[in-house]
Amino acid sequence: MSQTITQPPKTGNMAQACDLCRLKKRKCDLKTAGAAGEAKKVVSPLPFLVGVLGLTKSRKQMENLEERLKSLEELIKLSVAAKLSENGPSERVDVLTPSSLPSTSSSAEPTSYVPDTLLAEVTDNSAQPSPSQTLLQALGPHRLGGITSDFSLSPSREISQLATDVAQEWSPNPDSQFAMPAPALATTDEELRPQTRYDGSKKCSLPPVQGGLFLLQEFLVDFNAALPLFDPAVITKLFQDCYHGRANGKPIEWVALKVVLGIAHRLRAMSPLGVPQDTENAEIYLQESLDTVPDLLVLRPSLLLAQCFLGLAVVISTSSRPYPAQMFVSLALRVVQDLRVNDPQAILPINTVDRVQQERVFWIAYFMEVDMNLRAGRLPNLPPRLINVELPGENEPDAAGEITAADGQFKVNIFRLHVELALLQAEFGEQLSLLRTAQESDQAGNVKLRSINSRLEEWRRNWIFELDAEDLRTSLHRSDLVHVVVLESTYFSTTYAFWADILPAPRTRNNAFSAQGLIEGMSKQKAQILHKDARRFIDLLRLIPGDDIACNWLSLETIVSALVVVLAHIIFNPPHESSVSDFGVSRHMLQILHRLSNISKDDGLVAVQNLCVDLYLRAERVLQGDKPLHR
Repeated sequence: MSQTITQPPKTGNMAQACDLCRLKKRKCDLKTAGAAGEAKKVVSPLPFLVGVLGLTKSRKQMENLEERLKSLEELIKLSVAAKLSENGPSERVDVLTPSSLPSTSSSAEPTSYVPDTLLAEVTDNSAQPSPSQTLLQALGPHRLGGITSDFSLSPSREISQLATDVAQEWSPNPDSQFAMPAPALATTDEELRPQTRYDGSKKCSLPPVQGGLFLLQEFLVDFNAALPLFDPAVITKLFQDCYHGRANGKPIEWVALKVVLGIAHRLRAMSPLGVPQDTENAEIYLQESLDTVPDLLVLRPSLLLAQCFLGLAVVISTSSRPYPAQMFVSLALRVVQDLRVNDPQAILPINTVDRVQQERVFWIAYFMEVDMNLRAGRLPNLPPRLINVELPGENEPDAAGEITAADGQFKVNIFRLHVELALLQAEFGEQLSLLRTAQESDQAGNVKLRSINSRLEEWRRNWIFELDAEDLRTSLHRSDLVHVVVLESTYFSTTYAFWADILPAPRTRNNAFSAQGLIEGMSKQKAQILHKDARRFIDLLRLIPGDDIACNWLSLETIVSALVVVLAHIIFNPPHESSVSDFGVSRHMLQILHRLSNISKDDGLVAVQNLCVDLYLRAERVLQGDKPLHR
């Protein structure tokens, strides 16, 4: 869809529901239906496995959603029934796997370009800053509290005090449109708590069968529907095999089960029903899966092996130690390529369903790797020109990749948008490498980079980006909103990296998202160009309350770069009408960054936090009239 949809004015909080209504993607009154939903969750944790889902009355606005859910349930029921009716134990055999032990949208008009040039060091504070002047030049090293040369050093007492104030005193305004208190819940949920069993030195933790199947359903609806990592019928059958002792000790099937449980808990931790136990449970499944990695590394390539590596990458990338996820994504992409998915002509015959699932796994691995490479400043491993896999369809028969409004007014294929953006990211990274190795002149290279940016702006014109934070808050369930926030994060990190290189001032070889790269690369012109997109991302991120949550760990570089853009915009344009509002949201983002830095203890993140605190203090002085930068 390319047309712009105008949303009618809406009121109320973000679309939220009890467990049962949220799984059906329908409206729900938490006050009256919350208890009933919880009771139904216990009695029937997986409706499509134990009976036909009862739909007592038609809902005109929900026809598309009900049809989508019913088709998914029927597909799983038919598949499971057919396999259970076979004689003897229903074991799925994999001949290749041996047995082993267990935002306000951007303007549609092209952005005007004025080349950045390296100016002389600013020595006169009364000099008027030019659009191309960098933040480092405008502030001067002496104004950064002595930390510009080494951002990993501890901040000054003033900075430390601000960090303490932010951590202890800041809290969202309860009257704010973004405040959304979760319903009162117990801190534990015994149905979902993993129970550990030991076989010698080996251990296996699983929730009771009802809790496990309920988490599977949440995974299918909240994650897999938007990013189709598994075929629903296949992963459901795998769960049955593991719970009924038919996995025959294969570690790969247990890992697949545990990464599904881990992803489900990651999503629950961001939902109104989330509890601290969700993060703890996800870490349990992750650690047990990592203990089995040596066994996975000696297996022959298979689709399930690639899915396990990708599942591990998702759980790791949404944790406080996200960086090792890159290795597992690369492993998954290599396994899929070994299956000849990207070959122009397939060597081995394969049925259509399996082929489609292989292609979906390929694209998930591809867009995850490309995004991670861009943020880390690495080259793409697979250039777009060498890809022979068809793009995901916008209207798949099984609705794969789609998210739909709670009232059924619109739907969008988030999976295809991720893939289209990844192809632009890869092309940008490849072109940038040619410039850095002097294989192309700066002038010719910049022309090609601008061509890529034009296509990025065209991608950005998709109607979903015309919906503002309030529209999305009232229209989408929390789980679907998370997918939109992650896509927005990927876009902003891409456009930030683009402008960090195409408007060099001066061109730096530091990573664009490192502390040194952020302060060296930001200029007044870049702050003006990126400000609107930075505010849109921040407004969307504020719709997902919390700090130690998956969405924030997945968007670390975007959080940092958006915060630097907003603070730089204040410093360069203190009289701007948005400066006061920008300062307020920057305090909120600084609070998140402070919490993440304390949890992570990563030196690079600590350095970035120190930089952002220093910029925050400078922006505060500018707004208060203490030695402002003269325009």
